Order: sequence, then C-alpha cells, then structure tokens
Amino acid sequence: MSTPPVLTLPNFTLPFVLEADASGHGIGAVLMQQGKPIAFFSKTLGTKAAALSTYDKEIIAILEAFKKWKHYLASSSVVIRTDRQSLKYIHEQRLVDGIQHKFLIKLLGFNYVVEYKKGKENKVVDALSRASHAELLAISCVVPVWIEQVITSYNEDTKCQDLIAKLSIDKAAVPSMTLQNGILRYKGKILIGSTGNLKL
Repeated sequence: MSTPPVLTLPNFTLPFVLEADASGHGIGAVLMQQGKPIAFFSKTLGTKAAALSTYDKEIIAILEAFKKWKHYLASSSVVIRTDRQSLKYIHEQRLVDGIQHKFLIKLLGFNYVVEYKKGKENKVVDALSRASHAELLAISCVVPVWIEQVITSYNEDTKCQDLIAKLSIDKAAVPSMTLQNGILRYKGKILIGSTGNLKL
C-alpha cells in the first residue's frame, strides 16, 4: 500500500464485520461496517505458527484481530467472515485440539457469529495475509476541519503548489521549509495559501 488507506469511523450502533485470512507465512484482517473499512491488520507469522494448518492459522488471524480491535468489538455485535467453511460450525464440532478451545475461550463474552465467505471474494484480507512486510496496521482517525482548510488553501496558490512539488521530490529542496501530511511549514510554522479562506 503506497498511499494512505481510505478509512471510515466506527458507528457503535451498527454491527461490525471482521474478515480474516491466513496464507503460508502471514495473517491478515479487515474490520468494516456497511462495506466500508475501519481498520486493517497484517502480520508475518513466526516459524512455529507458519507450520500450523491453514485452519489453525485462520483462527490465529481472528484471535489477533480481536486482540487488536477489542475496544471496538467489546460492546457491539460482530460478524466474522472466513474462507474456512468448517469454522462456521465451530460451536457444533467436537473440539479435539487446543486452538479451538482457545478460540472459544478468548471470544467468550463477545457477541459474534461466524459466516463462510469464498476465498476468491476475500481479496482484501487475502492480499494482507500475503504481505511481505513484518506488520501492517492502519486505523481511522479524525482530521480537524482547519487542516482540510489549510490544504485546500494551497489549491490555487501557485507559489504553494511550486513548494509542494519541490518538497515532494526532495525534502531538503527549500531551506527552512517542510512538507508533512500535506501541510507546508516555514521554520516549523504552518504556511497558509494566499487564496485560503481559513475559518478558525
């Protein structure tokens, strides 16, 4: 992912959807509401975990996601979607190994259901589980209105556009100027475009 993901903010009056997947050496998950992503998670598995069955790794992916996002899921209902059809029936299965017990114990107290989703439809989490980096985590955050207004003030200011172009190529291109998260700063102070109509 070379650009920041477009994430939405959680609505605790709506159910969450958690999609998880596991590959040979990694796990991935995405938390959503109404088809819009709230957070992504990706992690490379250690040697011992990577040697487990895909079923077990899928459970690990779900448990890791619940661990990361328990502050979202503790007081809301969640639909867990997985491409392991057998996981849909985990409450009806005769439990024979530790990972299944761990799954049920760790999720005790959460309001959840498990749904099957075909692997070919699980494109986002499939890509996350196969990511080559050690760990990826993205969550949504609030961007203050004034920041959006400052960035908008650069749109028709040719000097600011020129500075942004130069600093995007080379961070040290303009002495005393920096560009961070779309905001221009001169000696640490925020620069506002001359065409800006900033309402603070």
